[in-house]
Amino acid sequence: MLTKFLALLCLLSSVAVSASTIDADEERLIGWKGETYSQQAAEEWSLTVTESEGIPWVETVSWNPRVFIYHNFLTDAECRHIKRTAAPMMKRSSVVGTNGSSVLDTIRTSYGTFI
Repeated sequence: MLTKFLALLCLLSSVAVSASTIDADEERLIGWKGETYSQQAAEEWSLTVTESEGIPWVETVSWNPRVFIYHNFLTDAECRHIKRTAAPMMKRSSVVGTNGSSVLDTIRTSYGTFI
């Protein structure tokens, strides 16, 4: 029992040592260098509200977790068209039943459609 405990302790200590020696710039995943984010670059490309009237642009809210707002992605007319097109086809969302079929359930209260 003591031998197993010591073997486990040695294994855990080697993992802890190797994890602490990994350089922050090294690959976190094989073949993946990760993405870089420069606040200065983001500020150079961002537009102010007065500059962006009607022009589509992306606002970075957070980099970790990644959150972006796509301003002026659709015009008001495009939004109305999508709503008019989708409204007649809207139906209650379902869940997968025990036999694999779609069933209505009170836990799922949303409506949706594909257009």
